[in-house]
Amino acid sequence: MSKEARVALIDADVILYRAGFSADSQVLAGLRQQVAEEYPDWDEQSVKDNAHLRLQDEEYLNFALGNTRTTIETIIDGRESYRLFLTGKGNFREQVATMQPYKGNRDPTHKPKYYTEIKQYMIDRWNAEVIEGMEADDAMGIAQWAARDKSTVICSIDKDLLMIPGWHYNIRDKEQKFVTLAEANRMFFWQMLVGDSTDNIPGIKGMGAVRSSKLLDPMLGDEAAMKEAVWEYYIKQYGDNAHNAWNEVAKLLFIKREAEGDCPWLV
Repeated sequence: MSKEARVALIDADVILYRAGFSADSQVLAGLRQQVAEEYPDWDEQSVKDNAHLRLQDEEYLNFALGNTRTTIETIIDGRESYRLFLTGKGNFREQVATMQPYKGNRDPTHKPKYYTEIKQYMIDRWNAEVIEGMEADDAMGIAQWAARDKSTVICSIDKDLLMIPGWHYNIRDKEQKFVTLAEANRMFFWQMLVGDSTDNIPGIKGMGAVRSSKLLDPMLGDEAAMKEAVWEYYIKQYGDNAHNAWNEVAKLLFIKREAEGDCPWLV
């Protein structure tokens, strides 16, 4: 199936931050140069601090929205149609996490200046769907899993979504590839070992990306063997609490494939 015939399932959360922070950075660079020229005797930190203060009073909403529009248009160029997904309120993972707060390592205030405006723009102009109760990733996973004719393509930079089989387009690298079911399932077990530091989800101590790949790659296509191999590490690390730890991490990591479905590899 050609690129033109695929429906783009777009991770609007990624666009929200990338387009917003890109605008902030570009304007901030100009302000730093301006401050440095006005105060040539100031040290670098003083220039930086003053530029950040000026950024709060600077008006560049149209520039930020223009960044957003260009990003979206670049993704959907030549594609049959598109859907944008934004994460809303009530993520179920917040209640699942007990070992570590889900995304507890993130600063909730670290957002682009025009975060609210960009989000509303994507809703009003691009019909972005706000997903409640779960994440935008889950909604994209459900949509792609349902498209058994392979007519969709997930557009993101989030490696977690590679546990959903089908077409994937990396909006940063501009590369498209097809992920088989075996590869998608292997990605889940790989993350069960590695964890996800971005979302504050623990993995197995000492099991980094390379070591985990060496363990699982020979078992590609044999989910039972992969589960057994990974389960042994959970027993070693968590002992009597291995069942609870496994199920918690699995529920946190697994990207939904069906709205009412759960991870198929719980213990």
